[in-house]
Amino acid sequence: MAVPNAALRFRPPASLAGSDAAPDAGKRSRGASGRPATGDAGDSRTVWVVRAGTPQPVLLRTGLTDGTVTEVVSGDVHDGDAAVVETISADAAPSATAGGGAPSLRRMF
Repeated sequence: MAVPNAALRFRPPASLAGSDAAPDAGKRSRGASGRPATGDAGDSRTVWVVRAGTPQPVLLRTGLTDGTVTEVVSGDVHDGDAAVVETISADAAPSATAGGGAPSLRRMF
């Protein structure tokens, strides 16, 4: 199983990250030196998934990545879970791709 890297980068707003949120939500585990743990042993990361209509933090152990998606080695995520990659406030202006529309493509040559 894999999760999008955007879900690993997501940081919840203060209103969402209440008392039940993981204190290290979205952060990498750090080794004894204080530097990020290496990918060799698998990083511990927190992602947010929507369950019963509510975003919930889930601790994962990650593996290999291709820069777009990252392998999940272990953790309480299942096929079909909706990973949170962004929040949209009610008073924010919609972006060009909001609402599930496809992003515009540009010709490369």
